[in-house]
Amino acid sequence: METAMGPGGEPVSPEEVERRMTEYRAIGFKHRSSAIAVYREESYSCPWPDCDYAIKGIDFCLDEMGGQDLVDRLLESWWQGPGLVGPCPHCRRPVLFRLSDKQTMDAASPEATTRLPDDWHAKSRIFGKDRTTR
Repeated sequence: METAMGPGGEPVSPEEVERRMTEYRAIGFKHRSSAIAVYREESYSCPWPDCDYAIKGIDFCLDEMGGQDLVDRLLESWWQGPGLVGPCPHCRRPVLFRLSDKQTMDAASPEATTRLPDDWHAKSRIFGKDRTTR
């Protein structure tokens, strides 16, 4: 991963990056900000090794996902939890969508309790969806 740089071009310590991300997440949750991720090129592809589906960015449009209780739980999971869990639009295996990357997810994992609906991808804005070669 690249070294984070400050406004004057000076390197920013990993601890400072973490502090800023924590602050960003707290502000996002407080203001009920949209769950939007823009991924670096190394995180475009589905994290499952044999799936070549690429997503460059997502606006999850959580208000479209269901009732207010579900929307509240999804917002909390995005801003204060591990991220959002839902099936890859192509291979249908569970993926943990995080602010900075995507990870494979065991369907039985505790994070899977606040799952996106199976049709989340039809309700979201997905940018750069594509089949890629690894």
